[in-house]
Amino acid sequence: MQTWLRTCLLLAAGSLLPGSLLPGSLAAGTARPNVILILCDDLNDYVEGFGGHPDSQTPNLARLARSGMRFLQAHCNAPICAPSRASLFTGIYPHHSGCFGFQRWDRYPVLKNSRTLMDHFRANGYHTLGTGKLLHHLVRQEWSEYGNPADYGPFAFDGTQRIAHPDVPAPYRDIGAVDGSFGPLVTLAGRTSATGHPLQWQTGGWGRVRVLPVASQEDRDPTADERNGDWAVKKLRQFAAQPGDKPFFMGVGLIRPHTPLVVPKRFFDQFPLDSLQLPVIKPGDVDDTHARSVRGIPTGQEPNASRTADMGLRLFQALSASYPSPHEGLRRFLQAYLASVASVDEQIGRILEVVDASRLKENTIVVVTSDHGWGMGEKDYLYKNSLWQESTRVPLIVRVPGISRPGSSSDQPVSLIDLYPTLADLCQLRGETRKNPQGHPLDGHSLRPLLENPQADTWSGPPAALTALYKWAQHYDPARQSYSLRSVNWRYIRYSNGREELYETSRDPHEWTNLADSTEYATQLLSWRQRLQQRLPATGAIPPQLTGPAARQNPPQRKPGYWKDRYYKKHPGADADGDGRLSWMEFRAHRGRLFDMPAIRNPATLAVKVLQPWHPVEGRVPTRQKLITIRVGAIWPGQEYRMPVRLTVPANRPAEGFHLTGSHTARRLQRDGRLSRLDQQLLRGGVGLVQTVVQVLEQSALGAVGREAEARFLKSLNPQHKIQYWAWPATLMRAITAAHAESEHFQADGKIAMSGGSKNGATPSLAILHDARMTAVFASVSPIWDSPLRLCDRQAWDQLEAAGPLRHPFLGGHYGPLFNRQALAAGRTWKELQQFTRGFAKAVFISRNLDALRARQVDLLFHPGTHDFVAFDLAWGGAHHPTIPLYLGANTGHGKRPGHPRIEPDERNKAAFLLRHFFPNEIEPLLPPPTISHQLRDGHLQVTTRFPAGAESSSGRIWWIYDRPPDGSRGYLDQMIPDNQWSDMQFDEATRAWTVTIPLDPAASRIDFFSNHRKILRYRGDRLATYISSPYTRIRLSANP
Repeated sequence: MQTWLRTCLLLAAGSLLPGSLLPGSLAAGTARPNVILILCDDLNDYVEGFGGHPDSQTPNLARLARSGMRFLQAHCNAPICAPSRASLFTGIYPHHSGCFGFQRWDRYPVLKNSRTLMDHFRANGYHTLGTGKLLHHLVRQEWSEYGNPADYGPFAFDGTQRIAHPDVPAPYRDIGAVDGSFGPLVTLAGRTSATGHPLQWQTGGWGRVRVLPVASQEDRDPTADERNGDWAVKKLRQFAAQPGDKPFFMGVGLIRPHTPLVVPKRFFDQFPLDSLQLPVIKPGDVDDTHARSVRGIPTGQEPNASRTADMGLRLFQALSASYPSPHEGLRRFLQAYLASVASVDEQIGRILEVVDASRLKENTIVVVTSDHGWGMGEKDYLYKNSLWQESTRVPLIVRVPGISRPGSSSDQPVSLIDLYPTLADLCQLRGETRKNPQGHPLDGHSLRPLLENPQADTWSGPPAALTALYKWAQHYDPARQSYSLRSVNWRYIRYSNGREELYETSRDPHEWTNLADSTEYATQLLSWRQRLQQRLPATGAIPPQLTGPAARQNPPQRKPGYWKDRYYKKHPGADADGDGRLSWMEFRAHRGRLFDMPAIRNPATLAVKVLQPWHPVEGRVPTRQKLITIRVGAIWPGQEYRMPVRLTVPANRPAEGFHLTGSHTARRLQRDGRLSRLDQQLLRGGVGLVQTVVQVLEQSALGAVGREAEARFLKSLNPQHKIQYWAWPATLMRAITAAHAESEHFQADGKIAMSGGSKNGATPSLAILHDARMTAVFASVSPIWDSPLRLCDRQAWDQLEAAGPLRHPFLGGHYGPLFNRQALAAGRTWKELQQFTRGFAKAVFISRNLDALRARQVDLLFHPGTHDFVAFDLAWGGAHHPTIPLYLGANTGHGKRPGHPRIEPDERNKAAFLLRHFFPNEIEPLLPPPTISHQLRDGHLQVTTRFPAGAESSSGRIWWIYDRPPDGSRGYLDQMIPDNQWSDMQFDEATRAWTVTIPLDPAASRIDFFSNHRKILRYRGDRLATYISSPYTRIRLSANP
């Protein structure tokens, strides 16, 4: 008997897989079974019978489970679409194929030389047909026939671009038309965008799109899932009515609940908001986890995408910031998610009805699952692509007539990679799954023993399901990736940087307590490390890397403008002048990208030169310091830019974050840093110092480089040639990369606050828009508003120049030098300047990015001064962005003016701001910006300022000036606030507001005014006087010019 069995196994020639039993029919004498594989997208355990959400409504999936078997601990092999689906349909782990990311699966040598599941079925005489999103990149040749390609719609369309559902508020809607969109599919008749364009629905994939007419709930075109349901039902009815000579393998890809969560309104009506239960979320649950240490923070980017970022945190914070409370935002998103799940369930029900009402029922295997799960706010995470339970676990229901036990379930951890060998086993597929020796055998194990006996202990598969985390890269070394193992009672996570998490899930099903740092669990931790090591290839064993166009070092030659023309087809709104073609200037302006962030954050390109190695420095606060120079980058090809960086950390421990400054000279950095009182306070608290040089090149030995860069910029308007736009911010960002490369001295997940004035205020204000590692900016005399003067508005500049000659060359579009005059002299036009400044405004100005910065919980405080030639647009800023926190020192700005006689001499905003940012538990918050209102009555101006509830100041003082000359003019800078134009304000206990009445000058036509308010803070015995200003306000008093 044993000899006969061994012979049968050999004859199977590779189709019998590890853990499989001898092939056998579903029932004696029946033909080979048909297979229907239904694959949902982003579906977590919010399915009846899987213990997910109590309000979920999936009656059709529940009906399938009652007639089949539920796998309650099924997990994906990668918690994001492309690599998960590649593993499922090839049966090969990412660490064996090299496919961890979003590049095309069929360009990986291992996968290209291995048979897909449907190709193996076709080679065994099956008719294979599919529709919808199955593999992330469709290769039609893998199928006998294919219906509809992947369609991610519906999207709202405003005439120029896809946008989020019109009912989604900012900042969440700013994330975009896919991940930032949810809401009912209703008619958009009469609805317009923020710019007044009529809205309509579109649907389609990343390439082709089409209009989706929606006149009403009854009169509309079908959604993508409805079309795929129609296609599957039609094909199944044909198979049921006309039996063919071949069995069939059908794949049905349903797109929901992938975002955008837009489905017909009737599904939303099933889940009233006021009765929805929120997920069980433990406050602070993320604190003992380490995912952020390998993913960055919300707005980090990879080329053409944002998946490298901590997208889950970004979505969670943006959703919380978009509604009056985080709970309300989560409840609305949850409603849309449950509605989307219900809509998918309806399509699955339609398919099951055809099967169960026909002869197909007795001989058709039905499998329903998802490519991965979805986190619903647990651990402050609203996304897929985590190694926690919410992302890795998927619902899996398998019905095999005559084999699976109706209504049964199994707790054995299995994974999607087991589906290929399971179906090959059940359907008696013969032949090698490798096309040639360059392919790889199947990695999974047949689930048939569990289907036959859910309590069986004879399954030959591994005791824990293995999942690999996605992180963007060009090439993947399996030893350098992040992984999770999930067994019946435990979850172990090891991140690529070596950090670990360990959860005893039998006692802690929500994975709330990370035991990895507990000495009590040291033995278990060591055991899990060894188990993971045994599952992975040996160090240095890297599978063949990507081939084909995506990996070629020398891509095929394209005609000039190829990428610009391709971009224009996707973004017709980039044609700013409407002439039907996209100029290079319009292309660069519309993209608005200044930095290649993956390159900025790559420590391998720093080319570090050590001038002083780590060495102890004695003093009131002992430290360790190191001096290096780093490669910032190339200002233009062949012109390298290097800067020195001094690193300072506490003497006895790594820095948990650091204060980054650029206001130094190379000569000063050569000496061990002299510590200010604030430096000492930060270091005592465990915060390091990173110091570098942000300099005007014309004032240094690099003067010739600076002049050449300016000439190149005026000629090309390429922002990388503008030292202020590129070299200065890149210096700060590369200094961060250099500090993080010193992993023994700086923790990668610590806070990073920047401070400085003038160029060292403007530079971090720009850099923080692009580098999500930065968490706070304190900036003096920095441009922060996108006023008309900044955007080269012709009328504003004509008015300014009519006021007389300008005083200082730093006035200009964006923020100087005065490139509008210089660029015009170089042959540029006003229109070109306006296209450039408007196109890049979002990449430059704080005011254009407030929602995103708040979603990241960035701390901001600005000291623009009232008489400054850089921060010269106070009235415009106060009118358009009154919530930006700032302090206005009367009569201050560039030029070292003494200030108004009543200016606040005890102001210590910078120290209080930084101490509060780094040590929030030891010092109270600073004052938020107050609102200001006014009323003109009987020759007097009544002004009221009011703080939000819970914020109280100890004093208020107001300043005013009459008929101030135009912003930025010589008179604007020279005319001081008179010594007698100020007044203390009175606090009204009844209204909880500060008030004052100003007698007006009857000859004046305009008045500018603002107030400053004080709050005293204390930090470890230190008294810190802090001040905040009301918005700078300008009102007209009469019709006189």
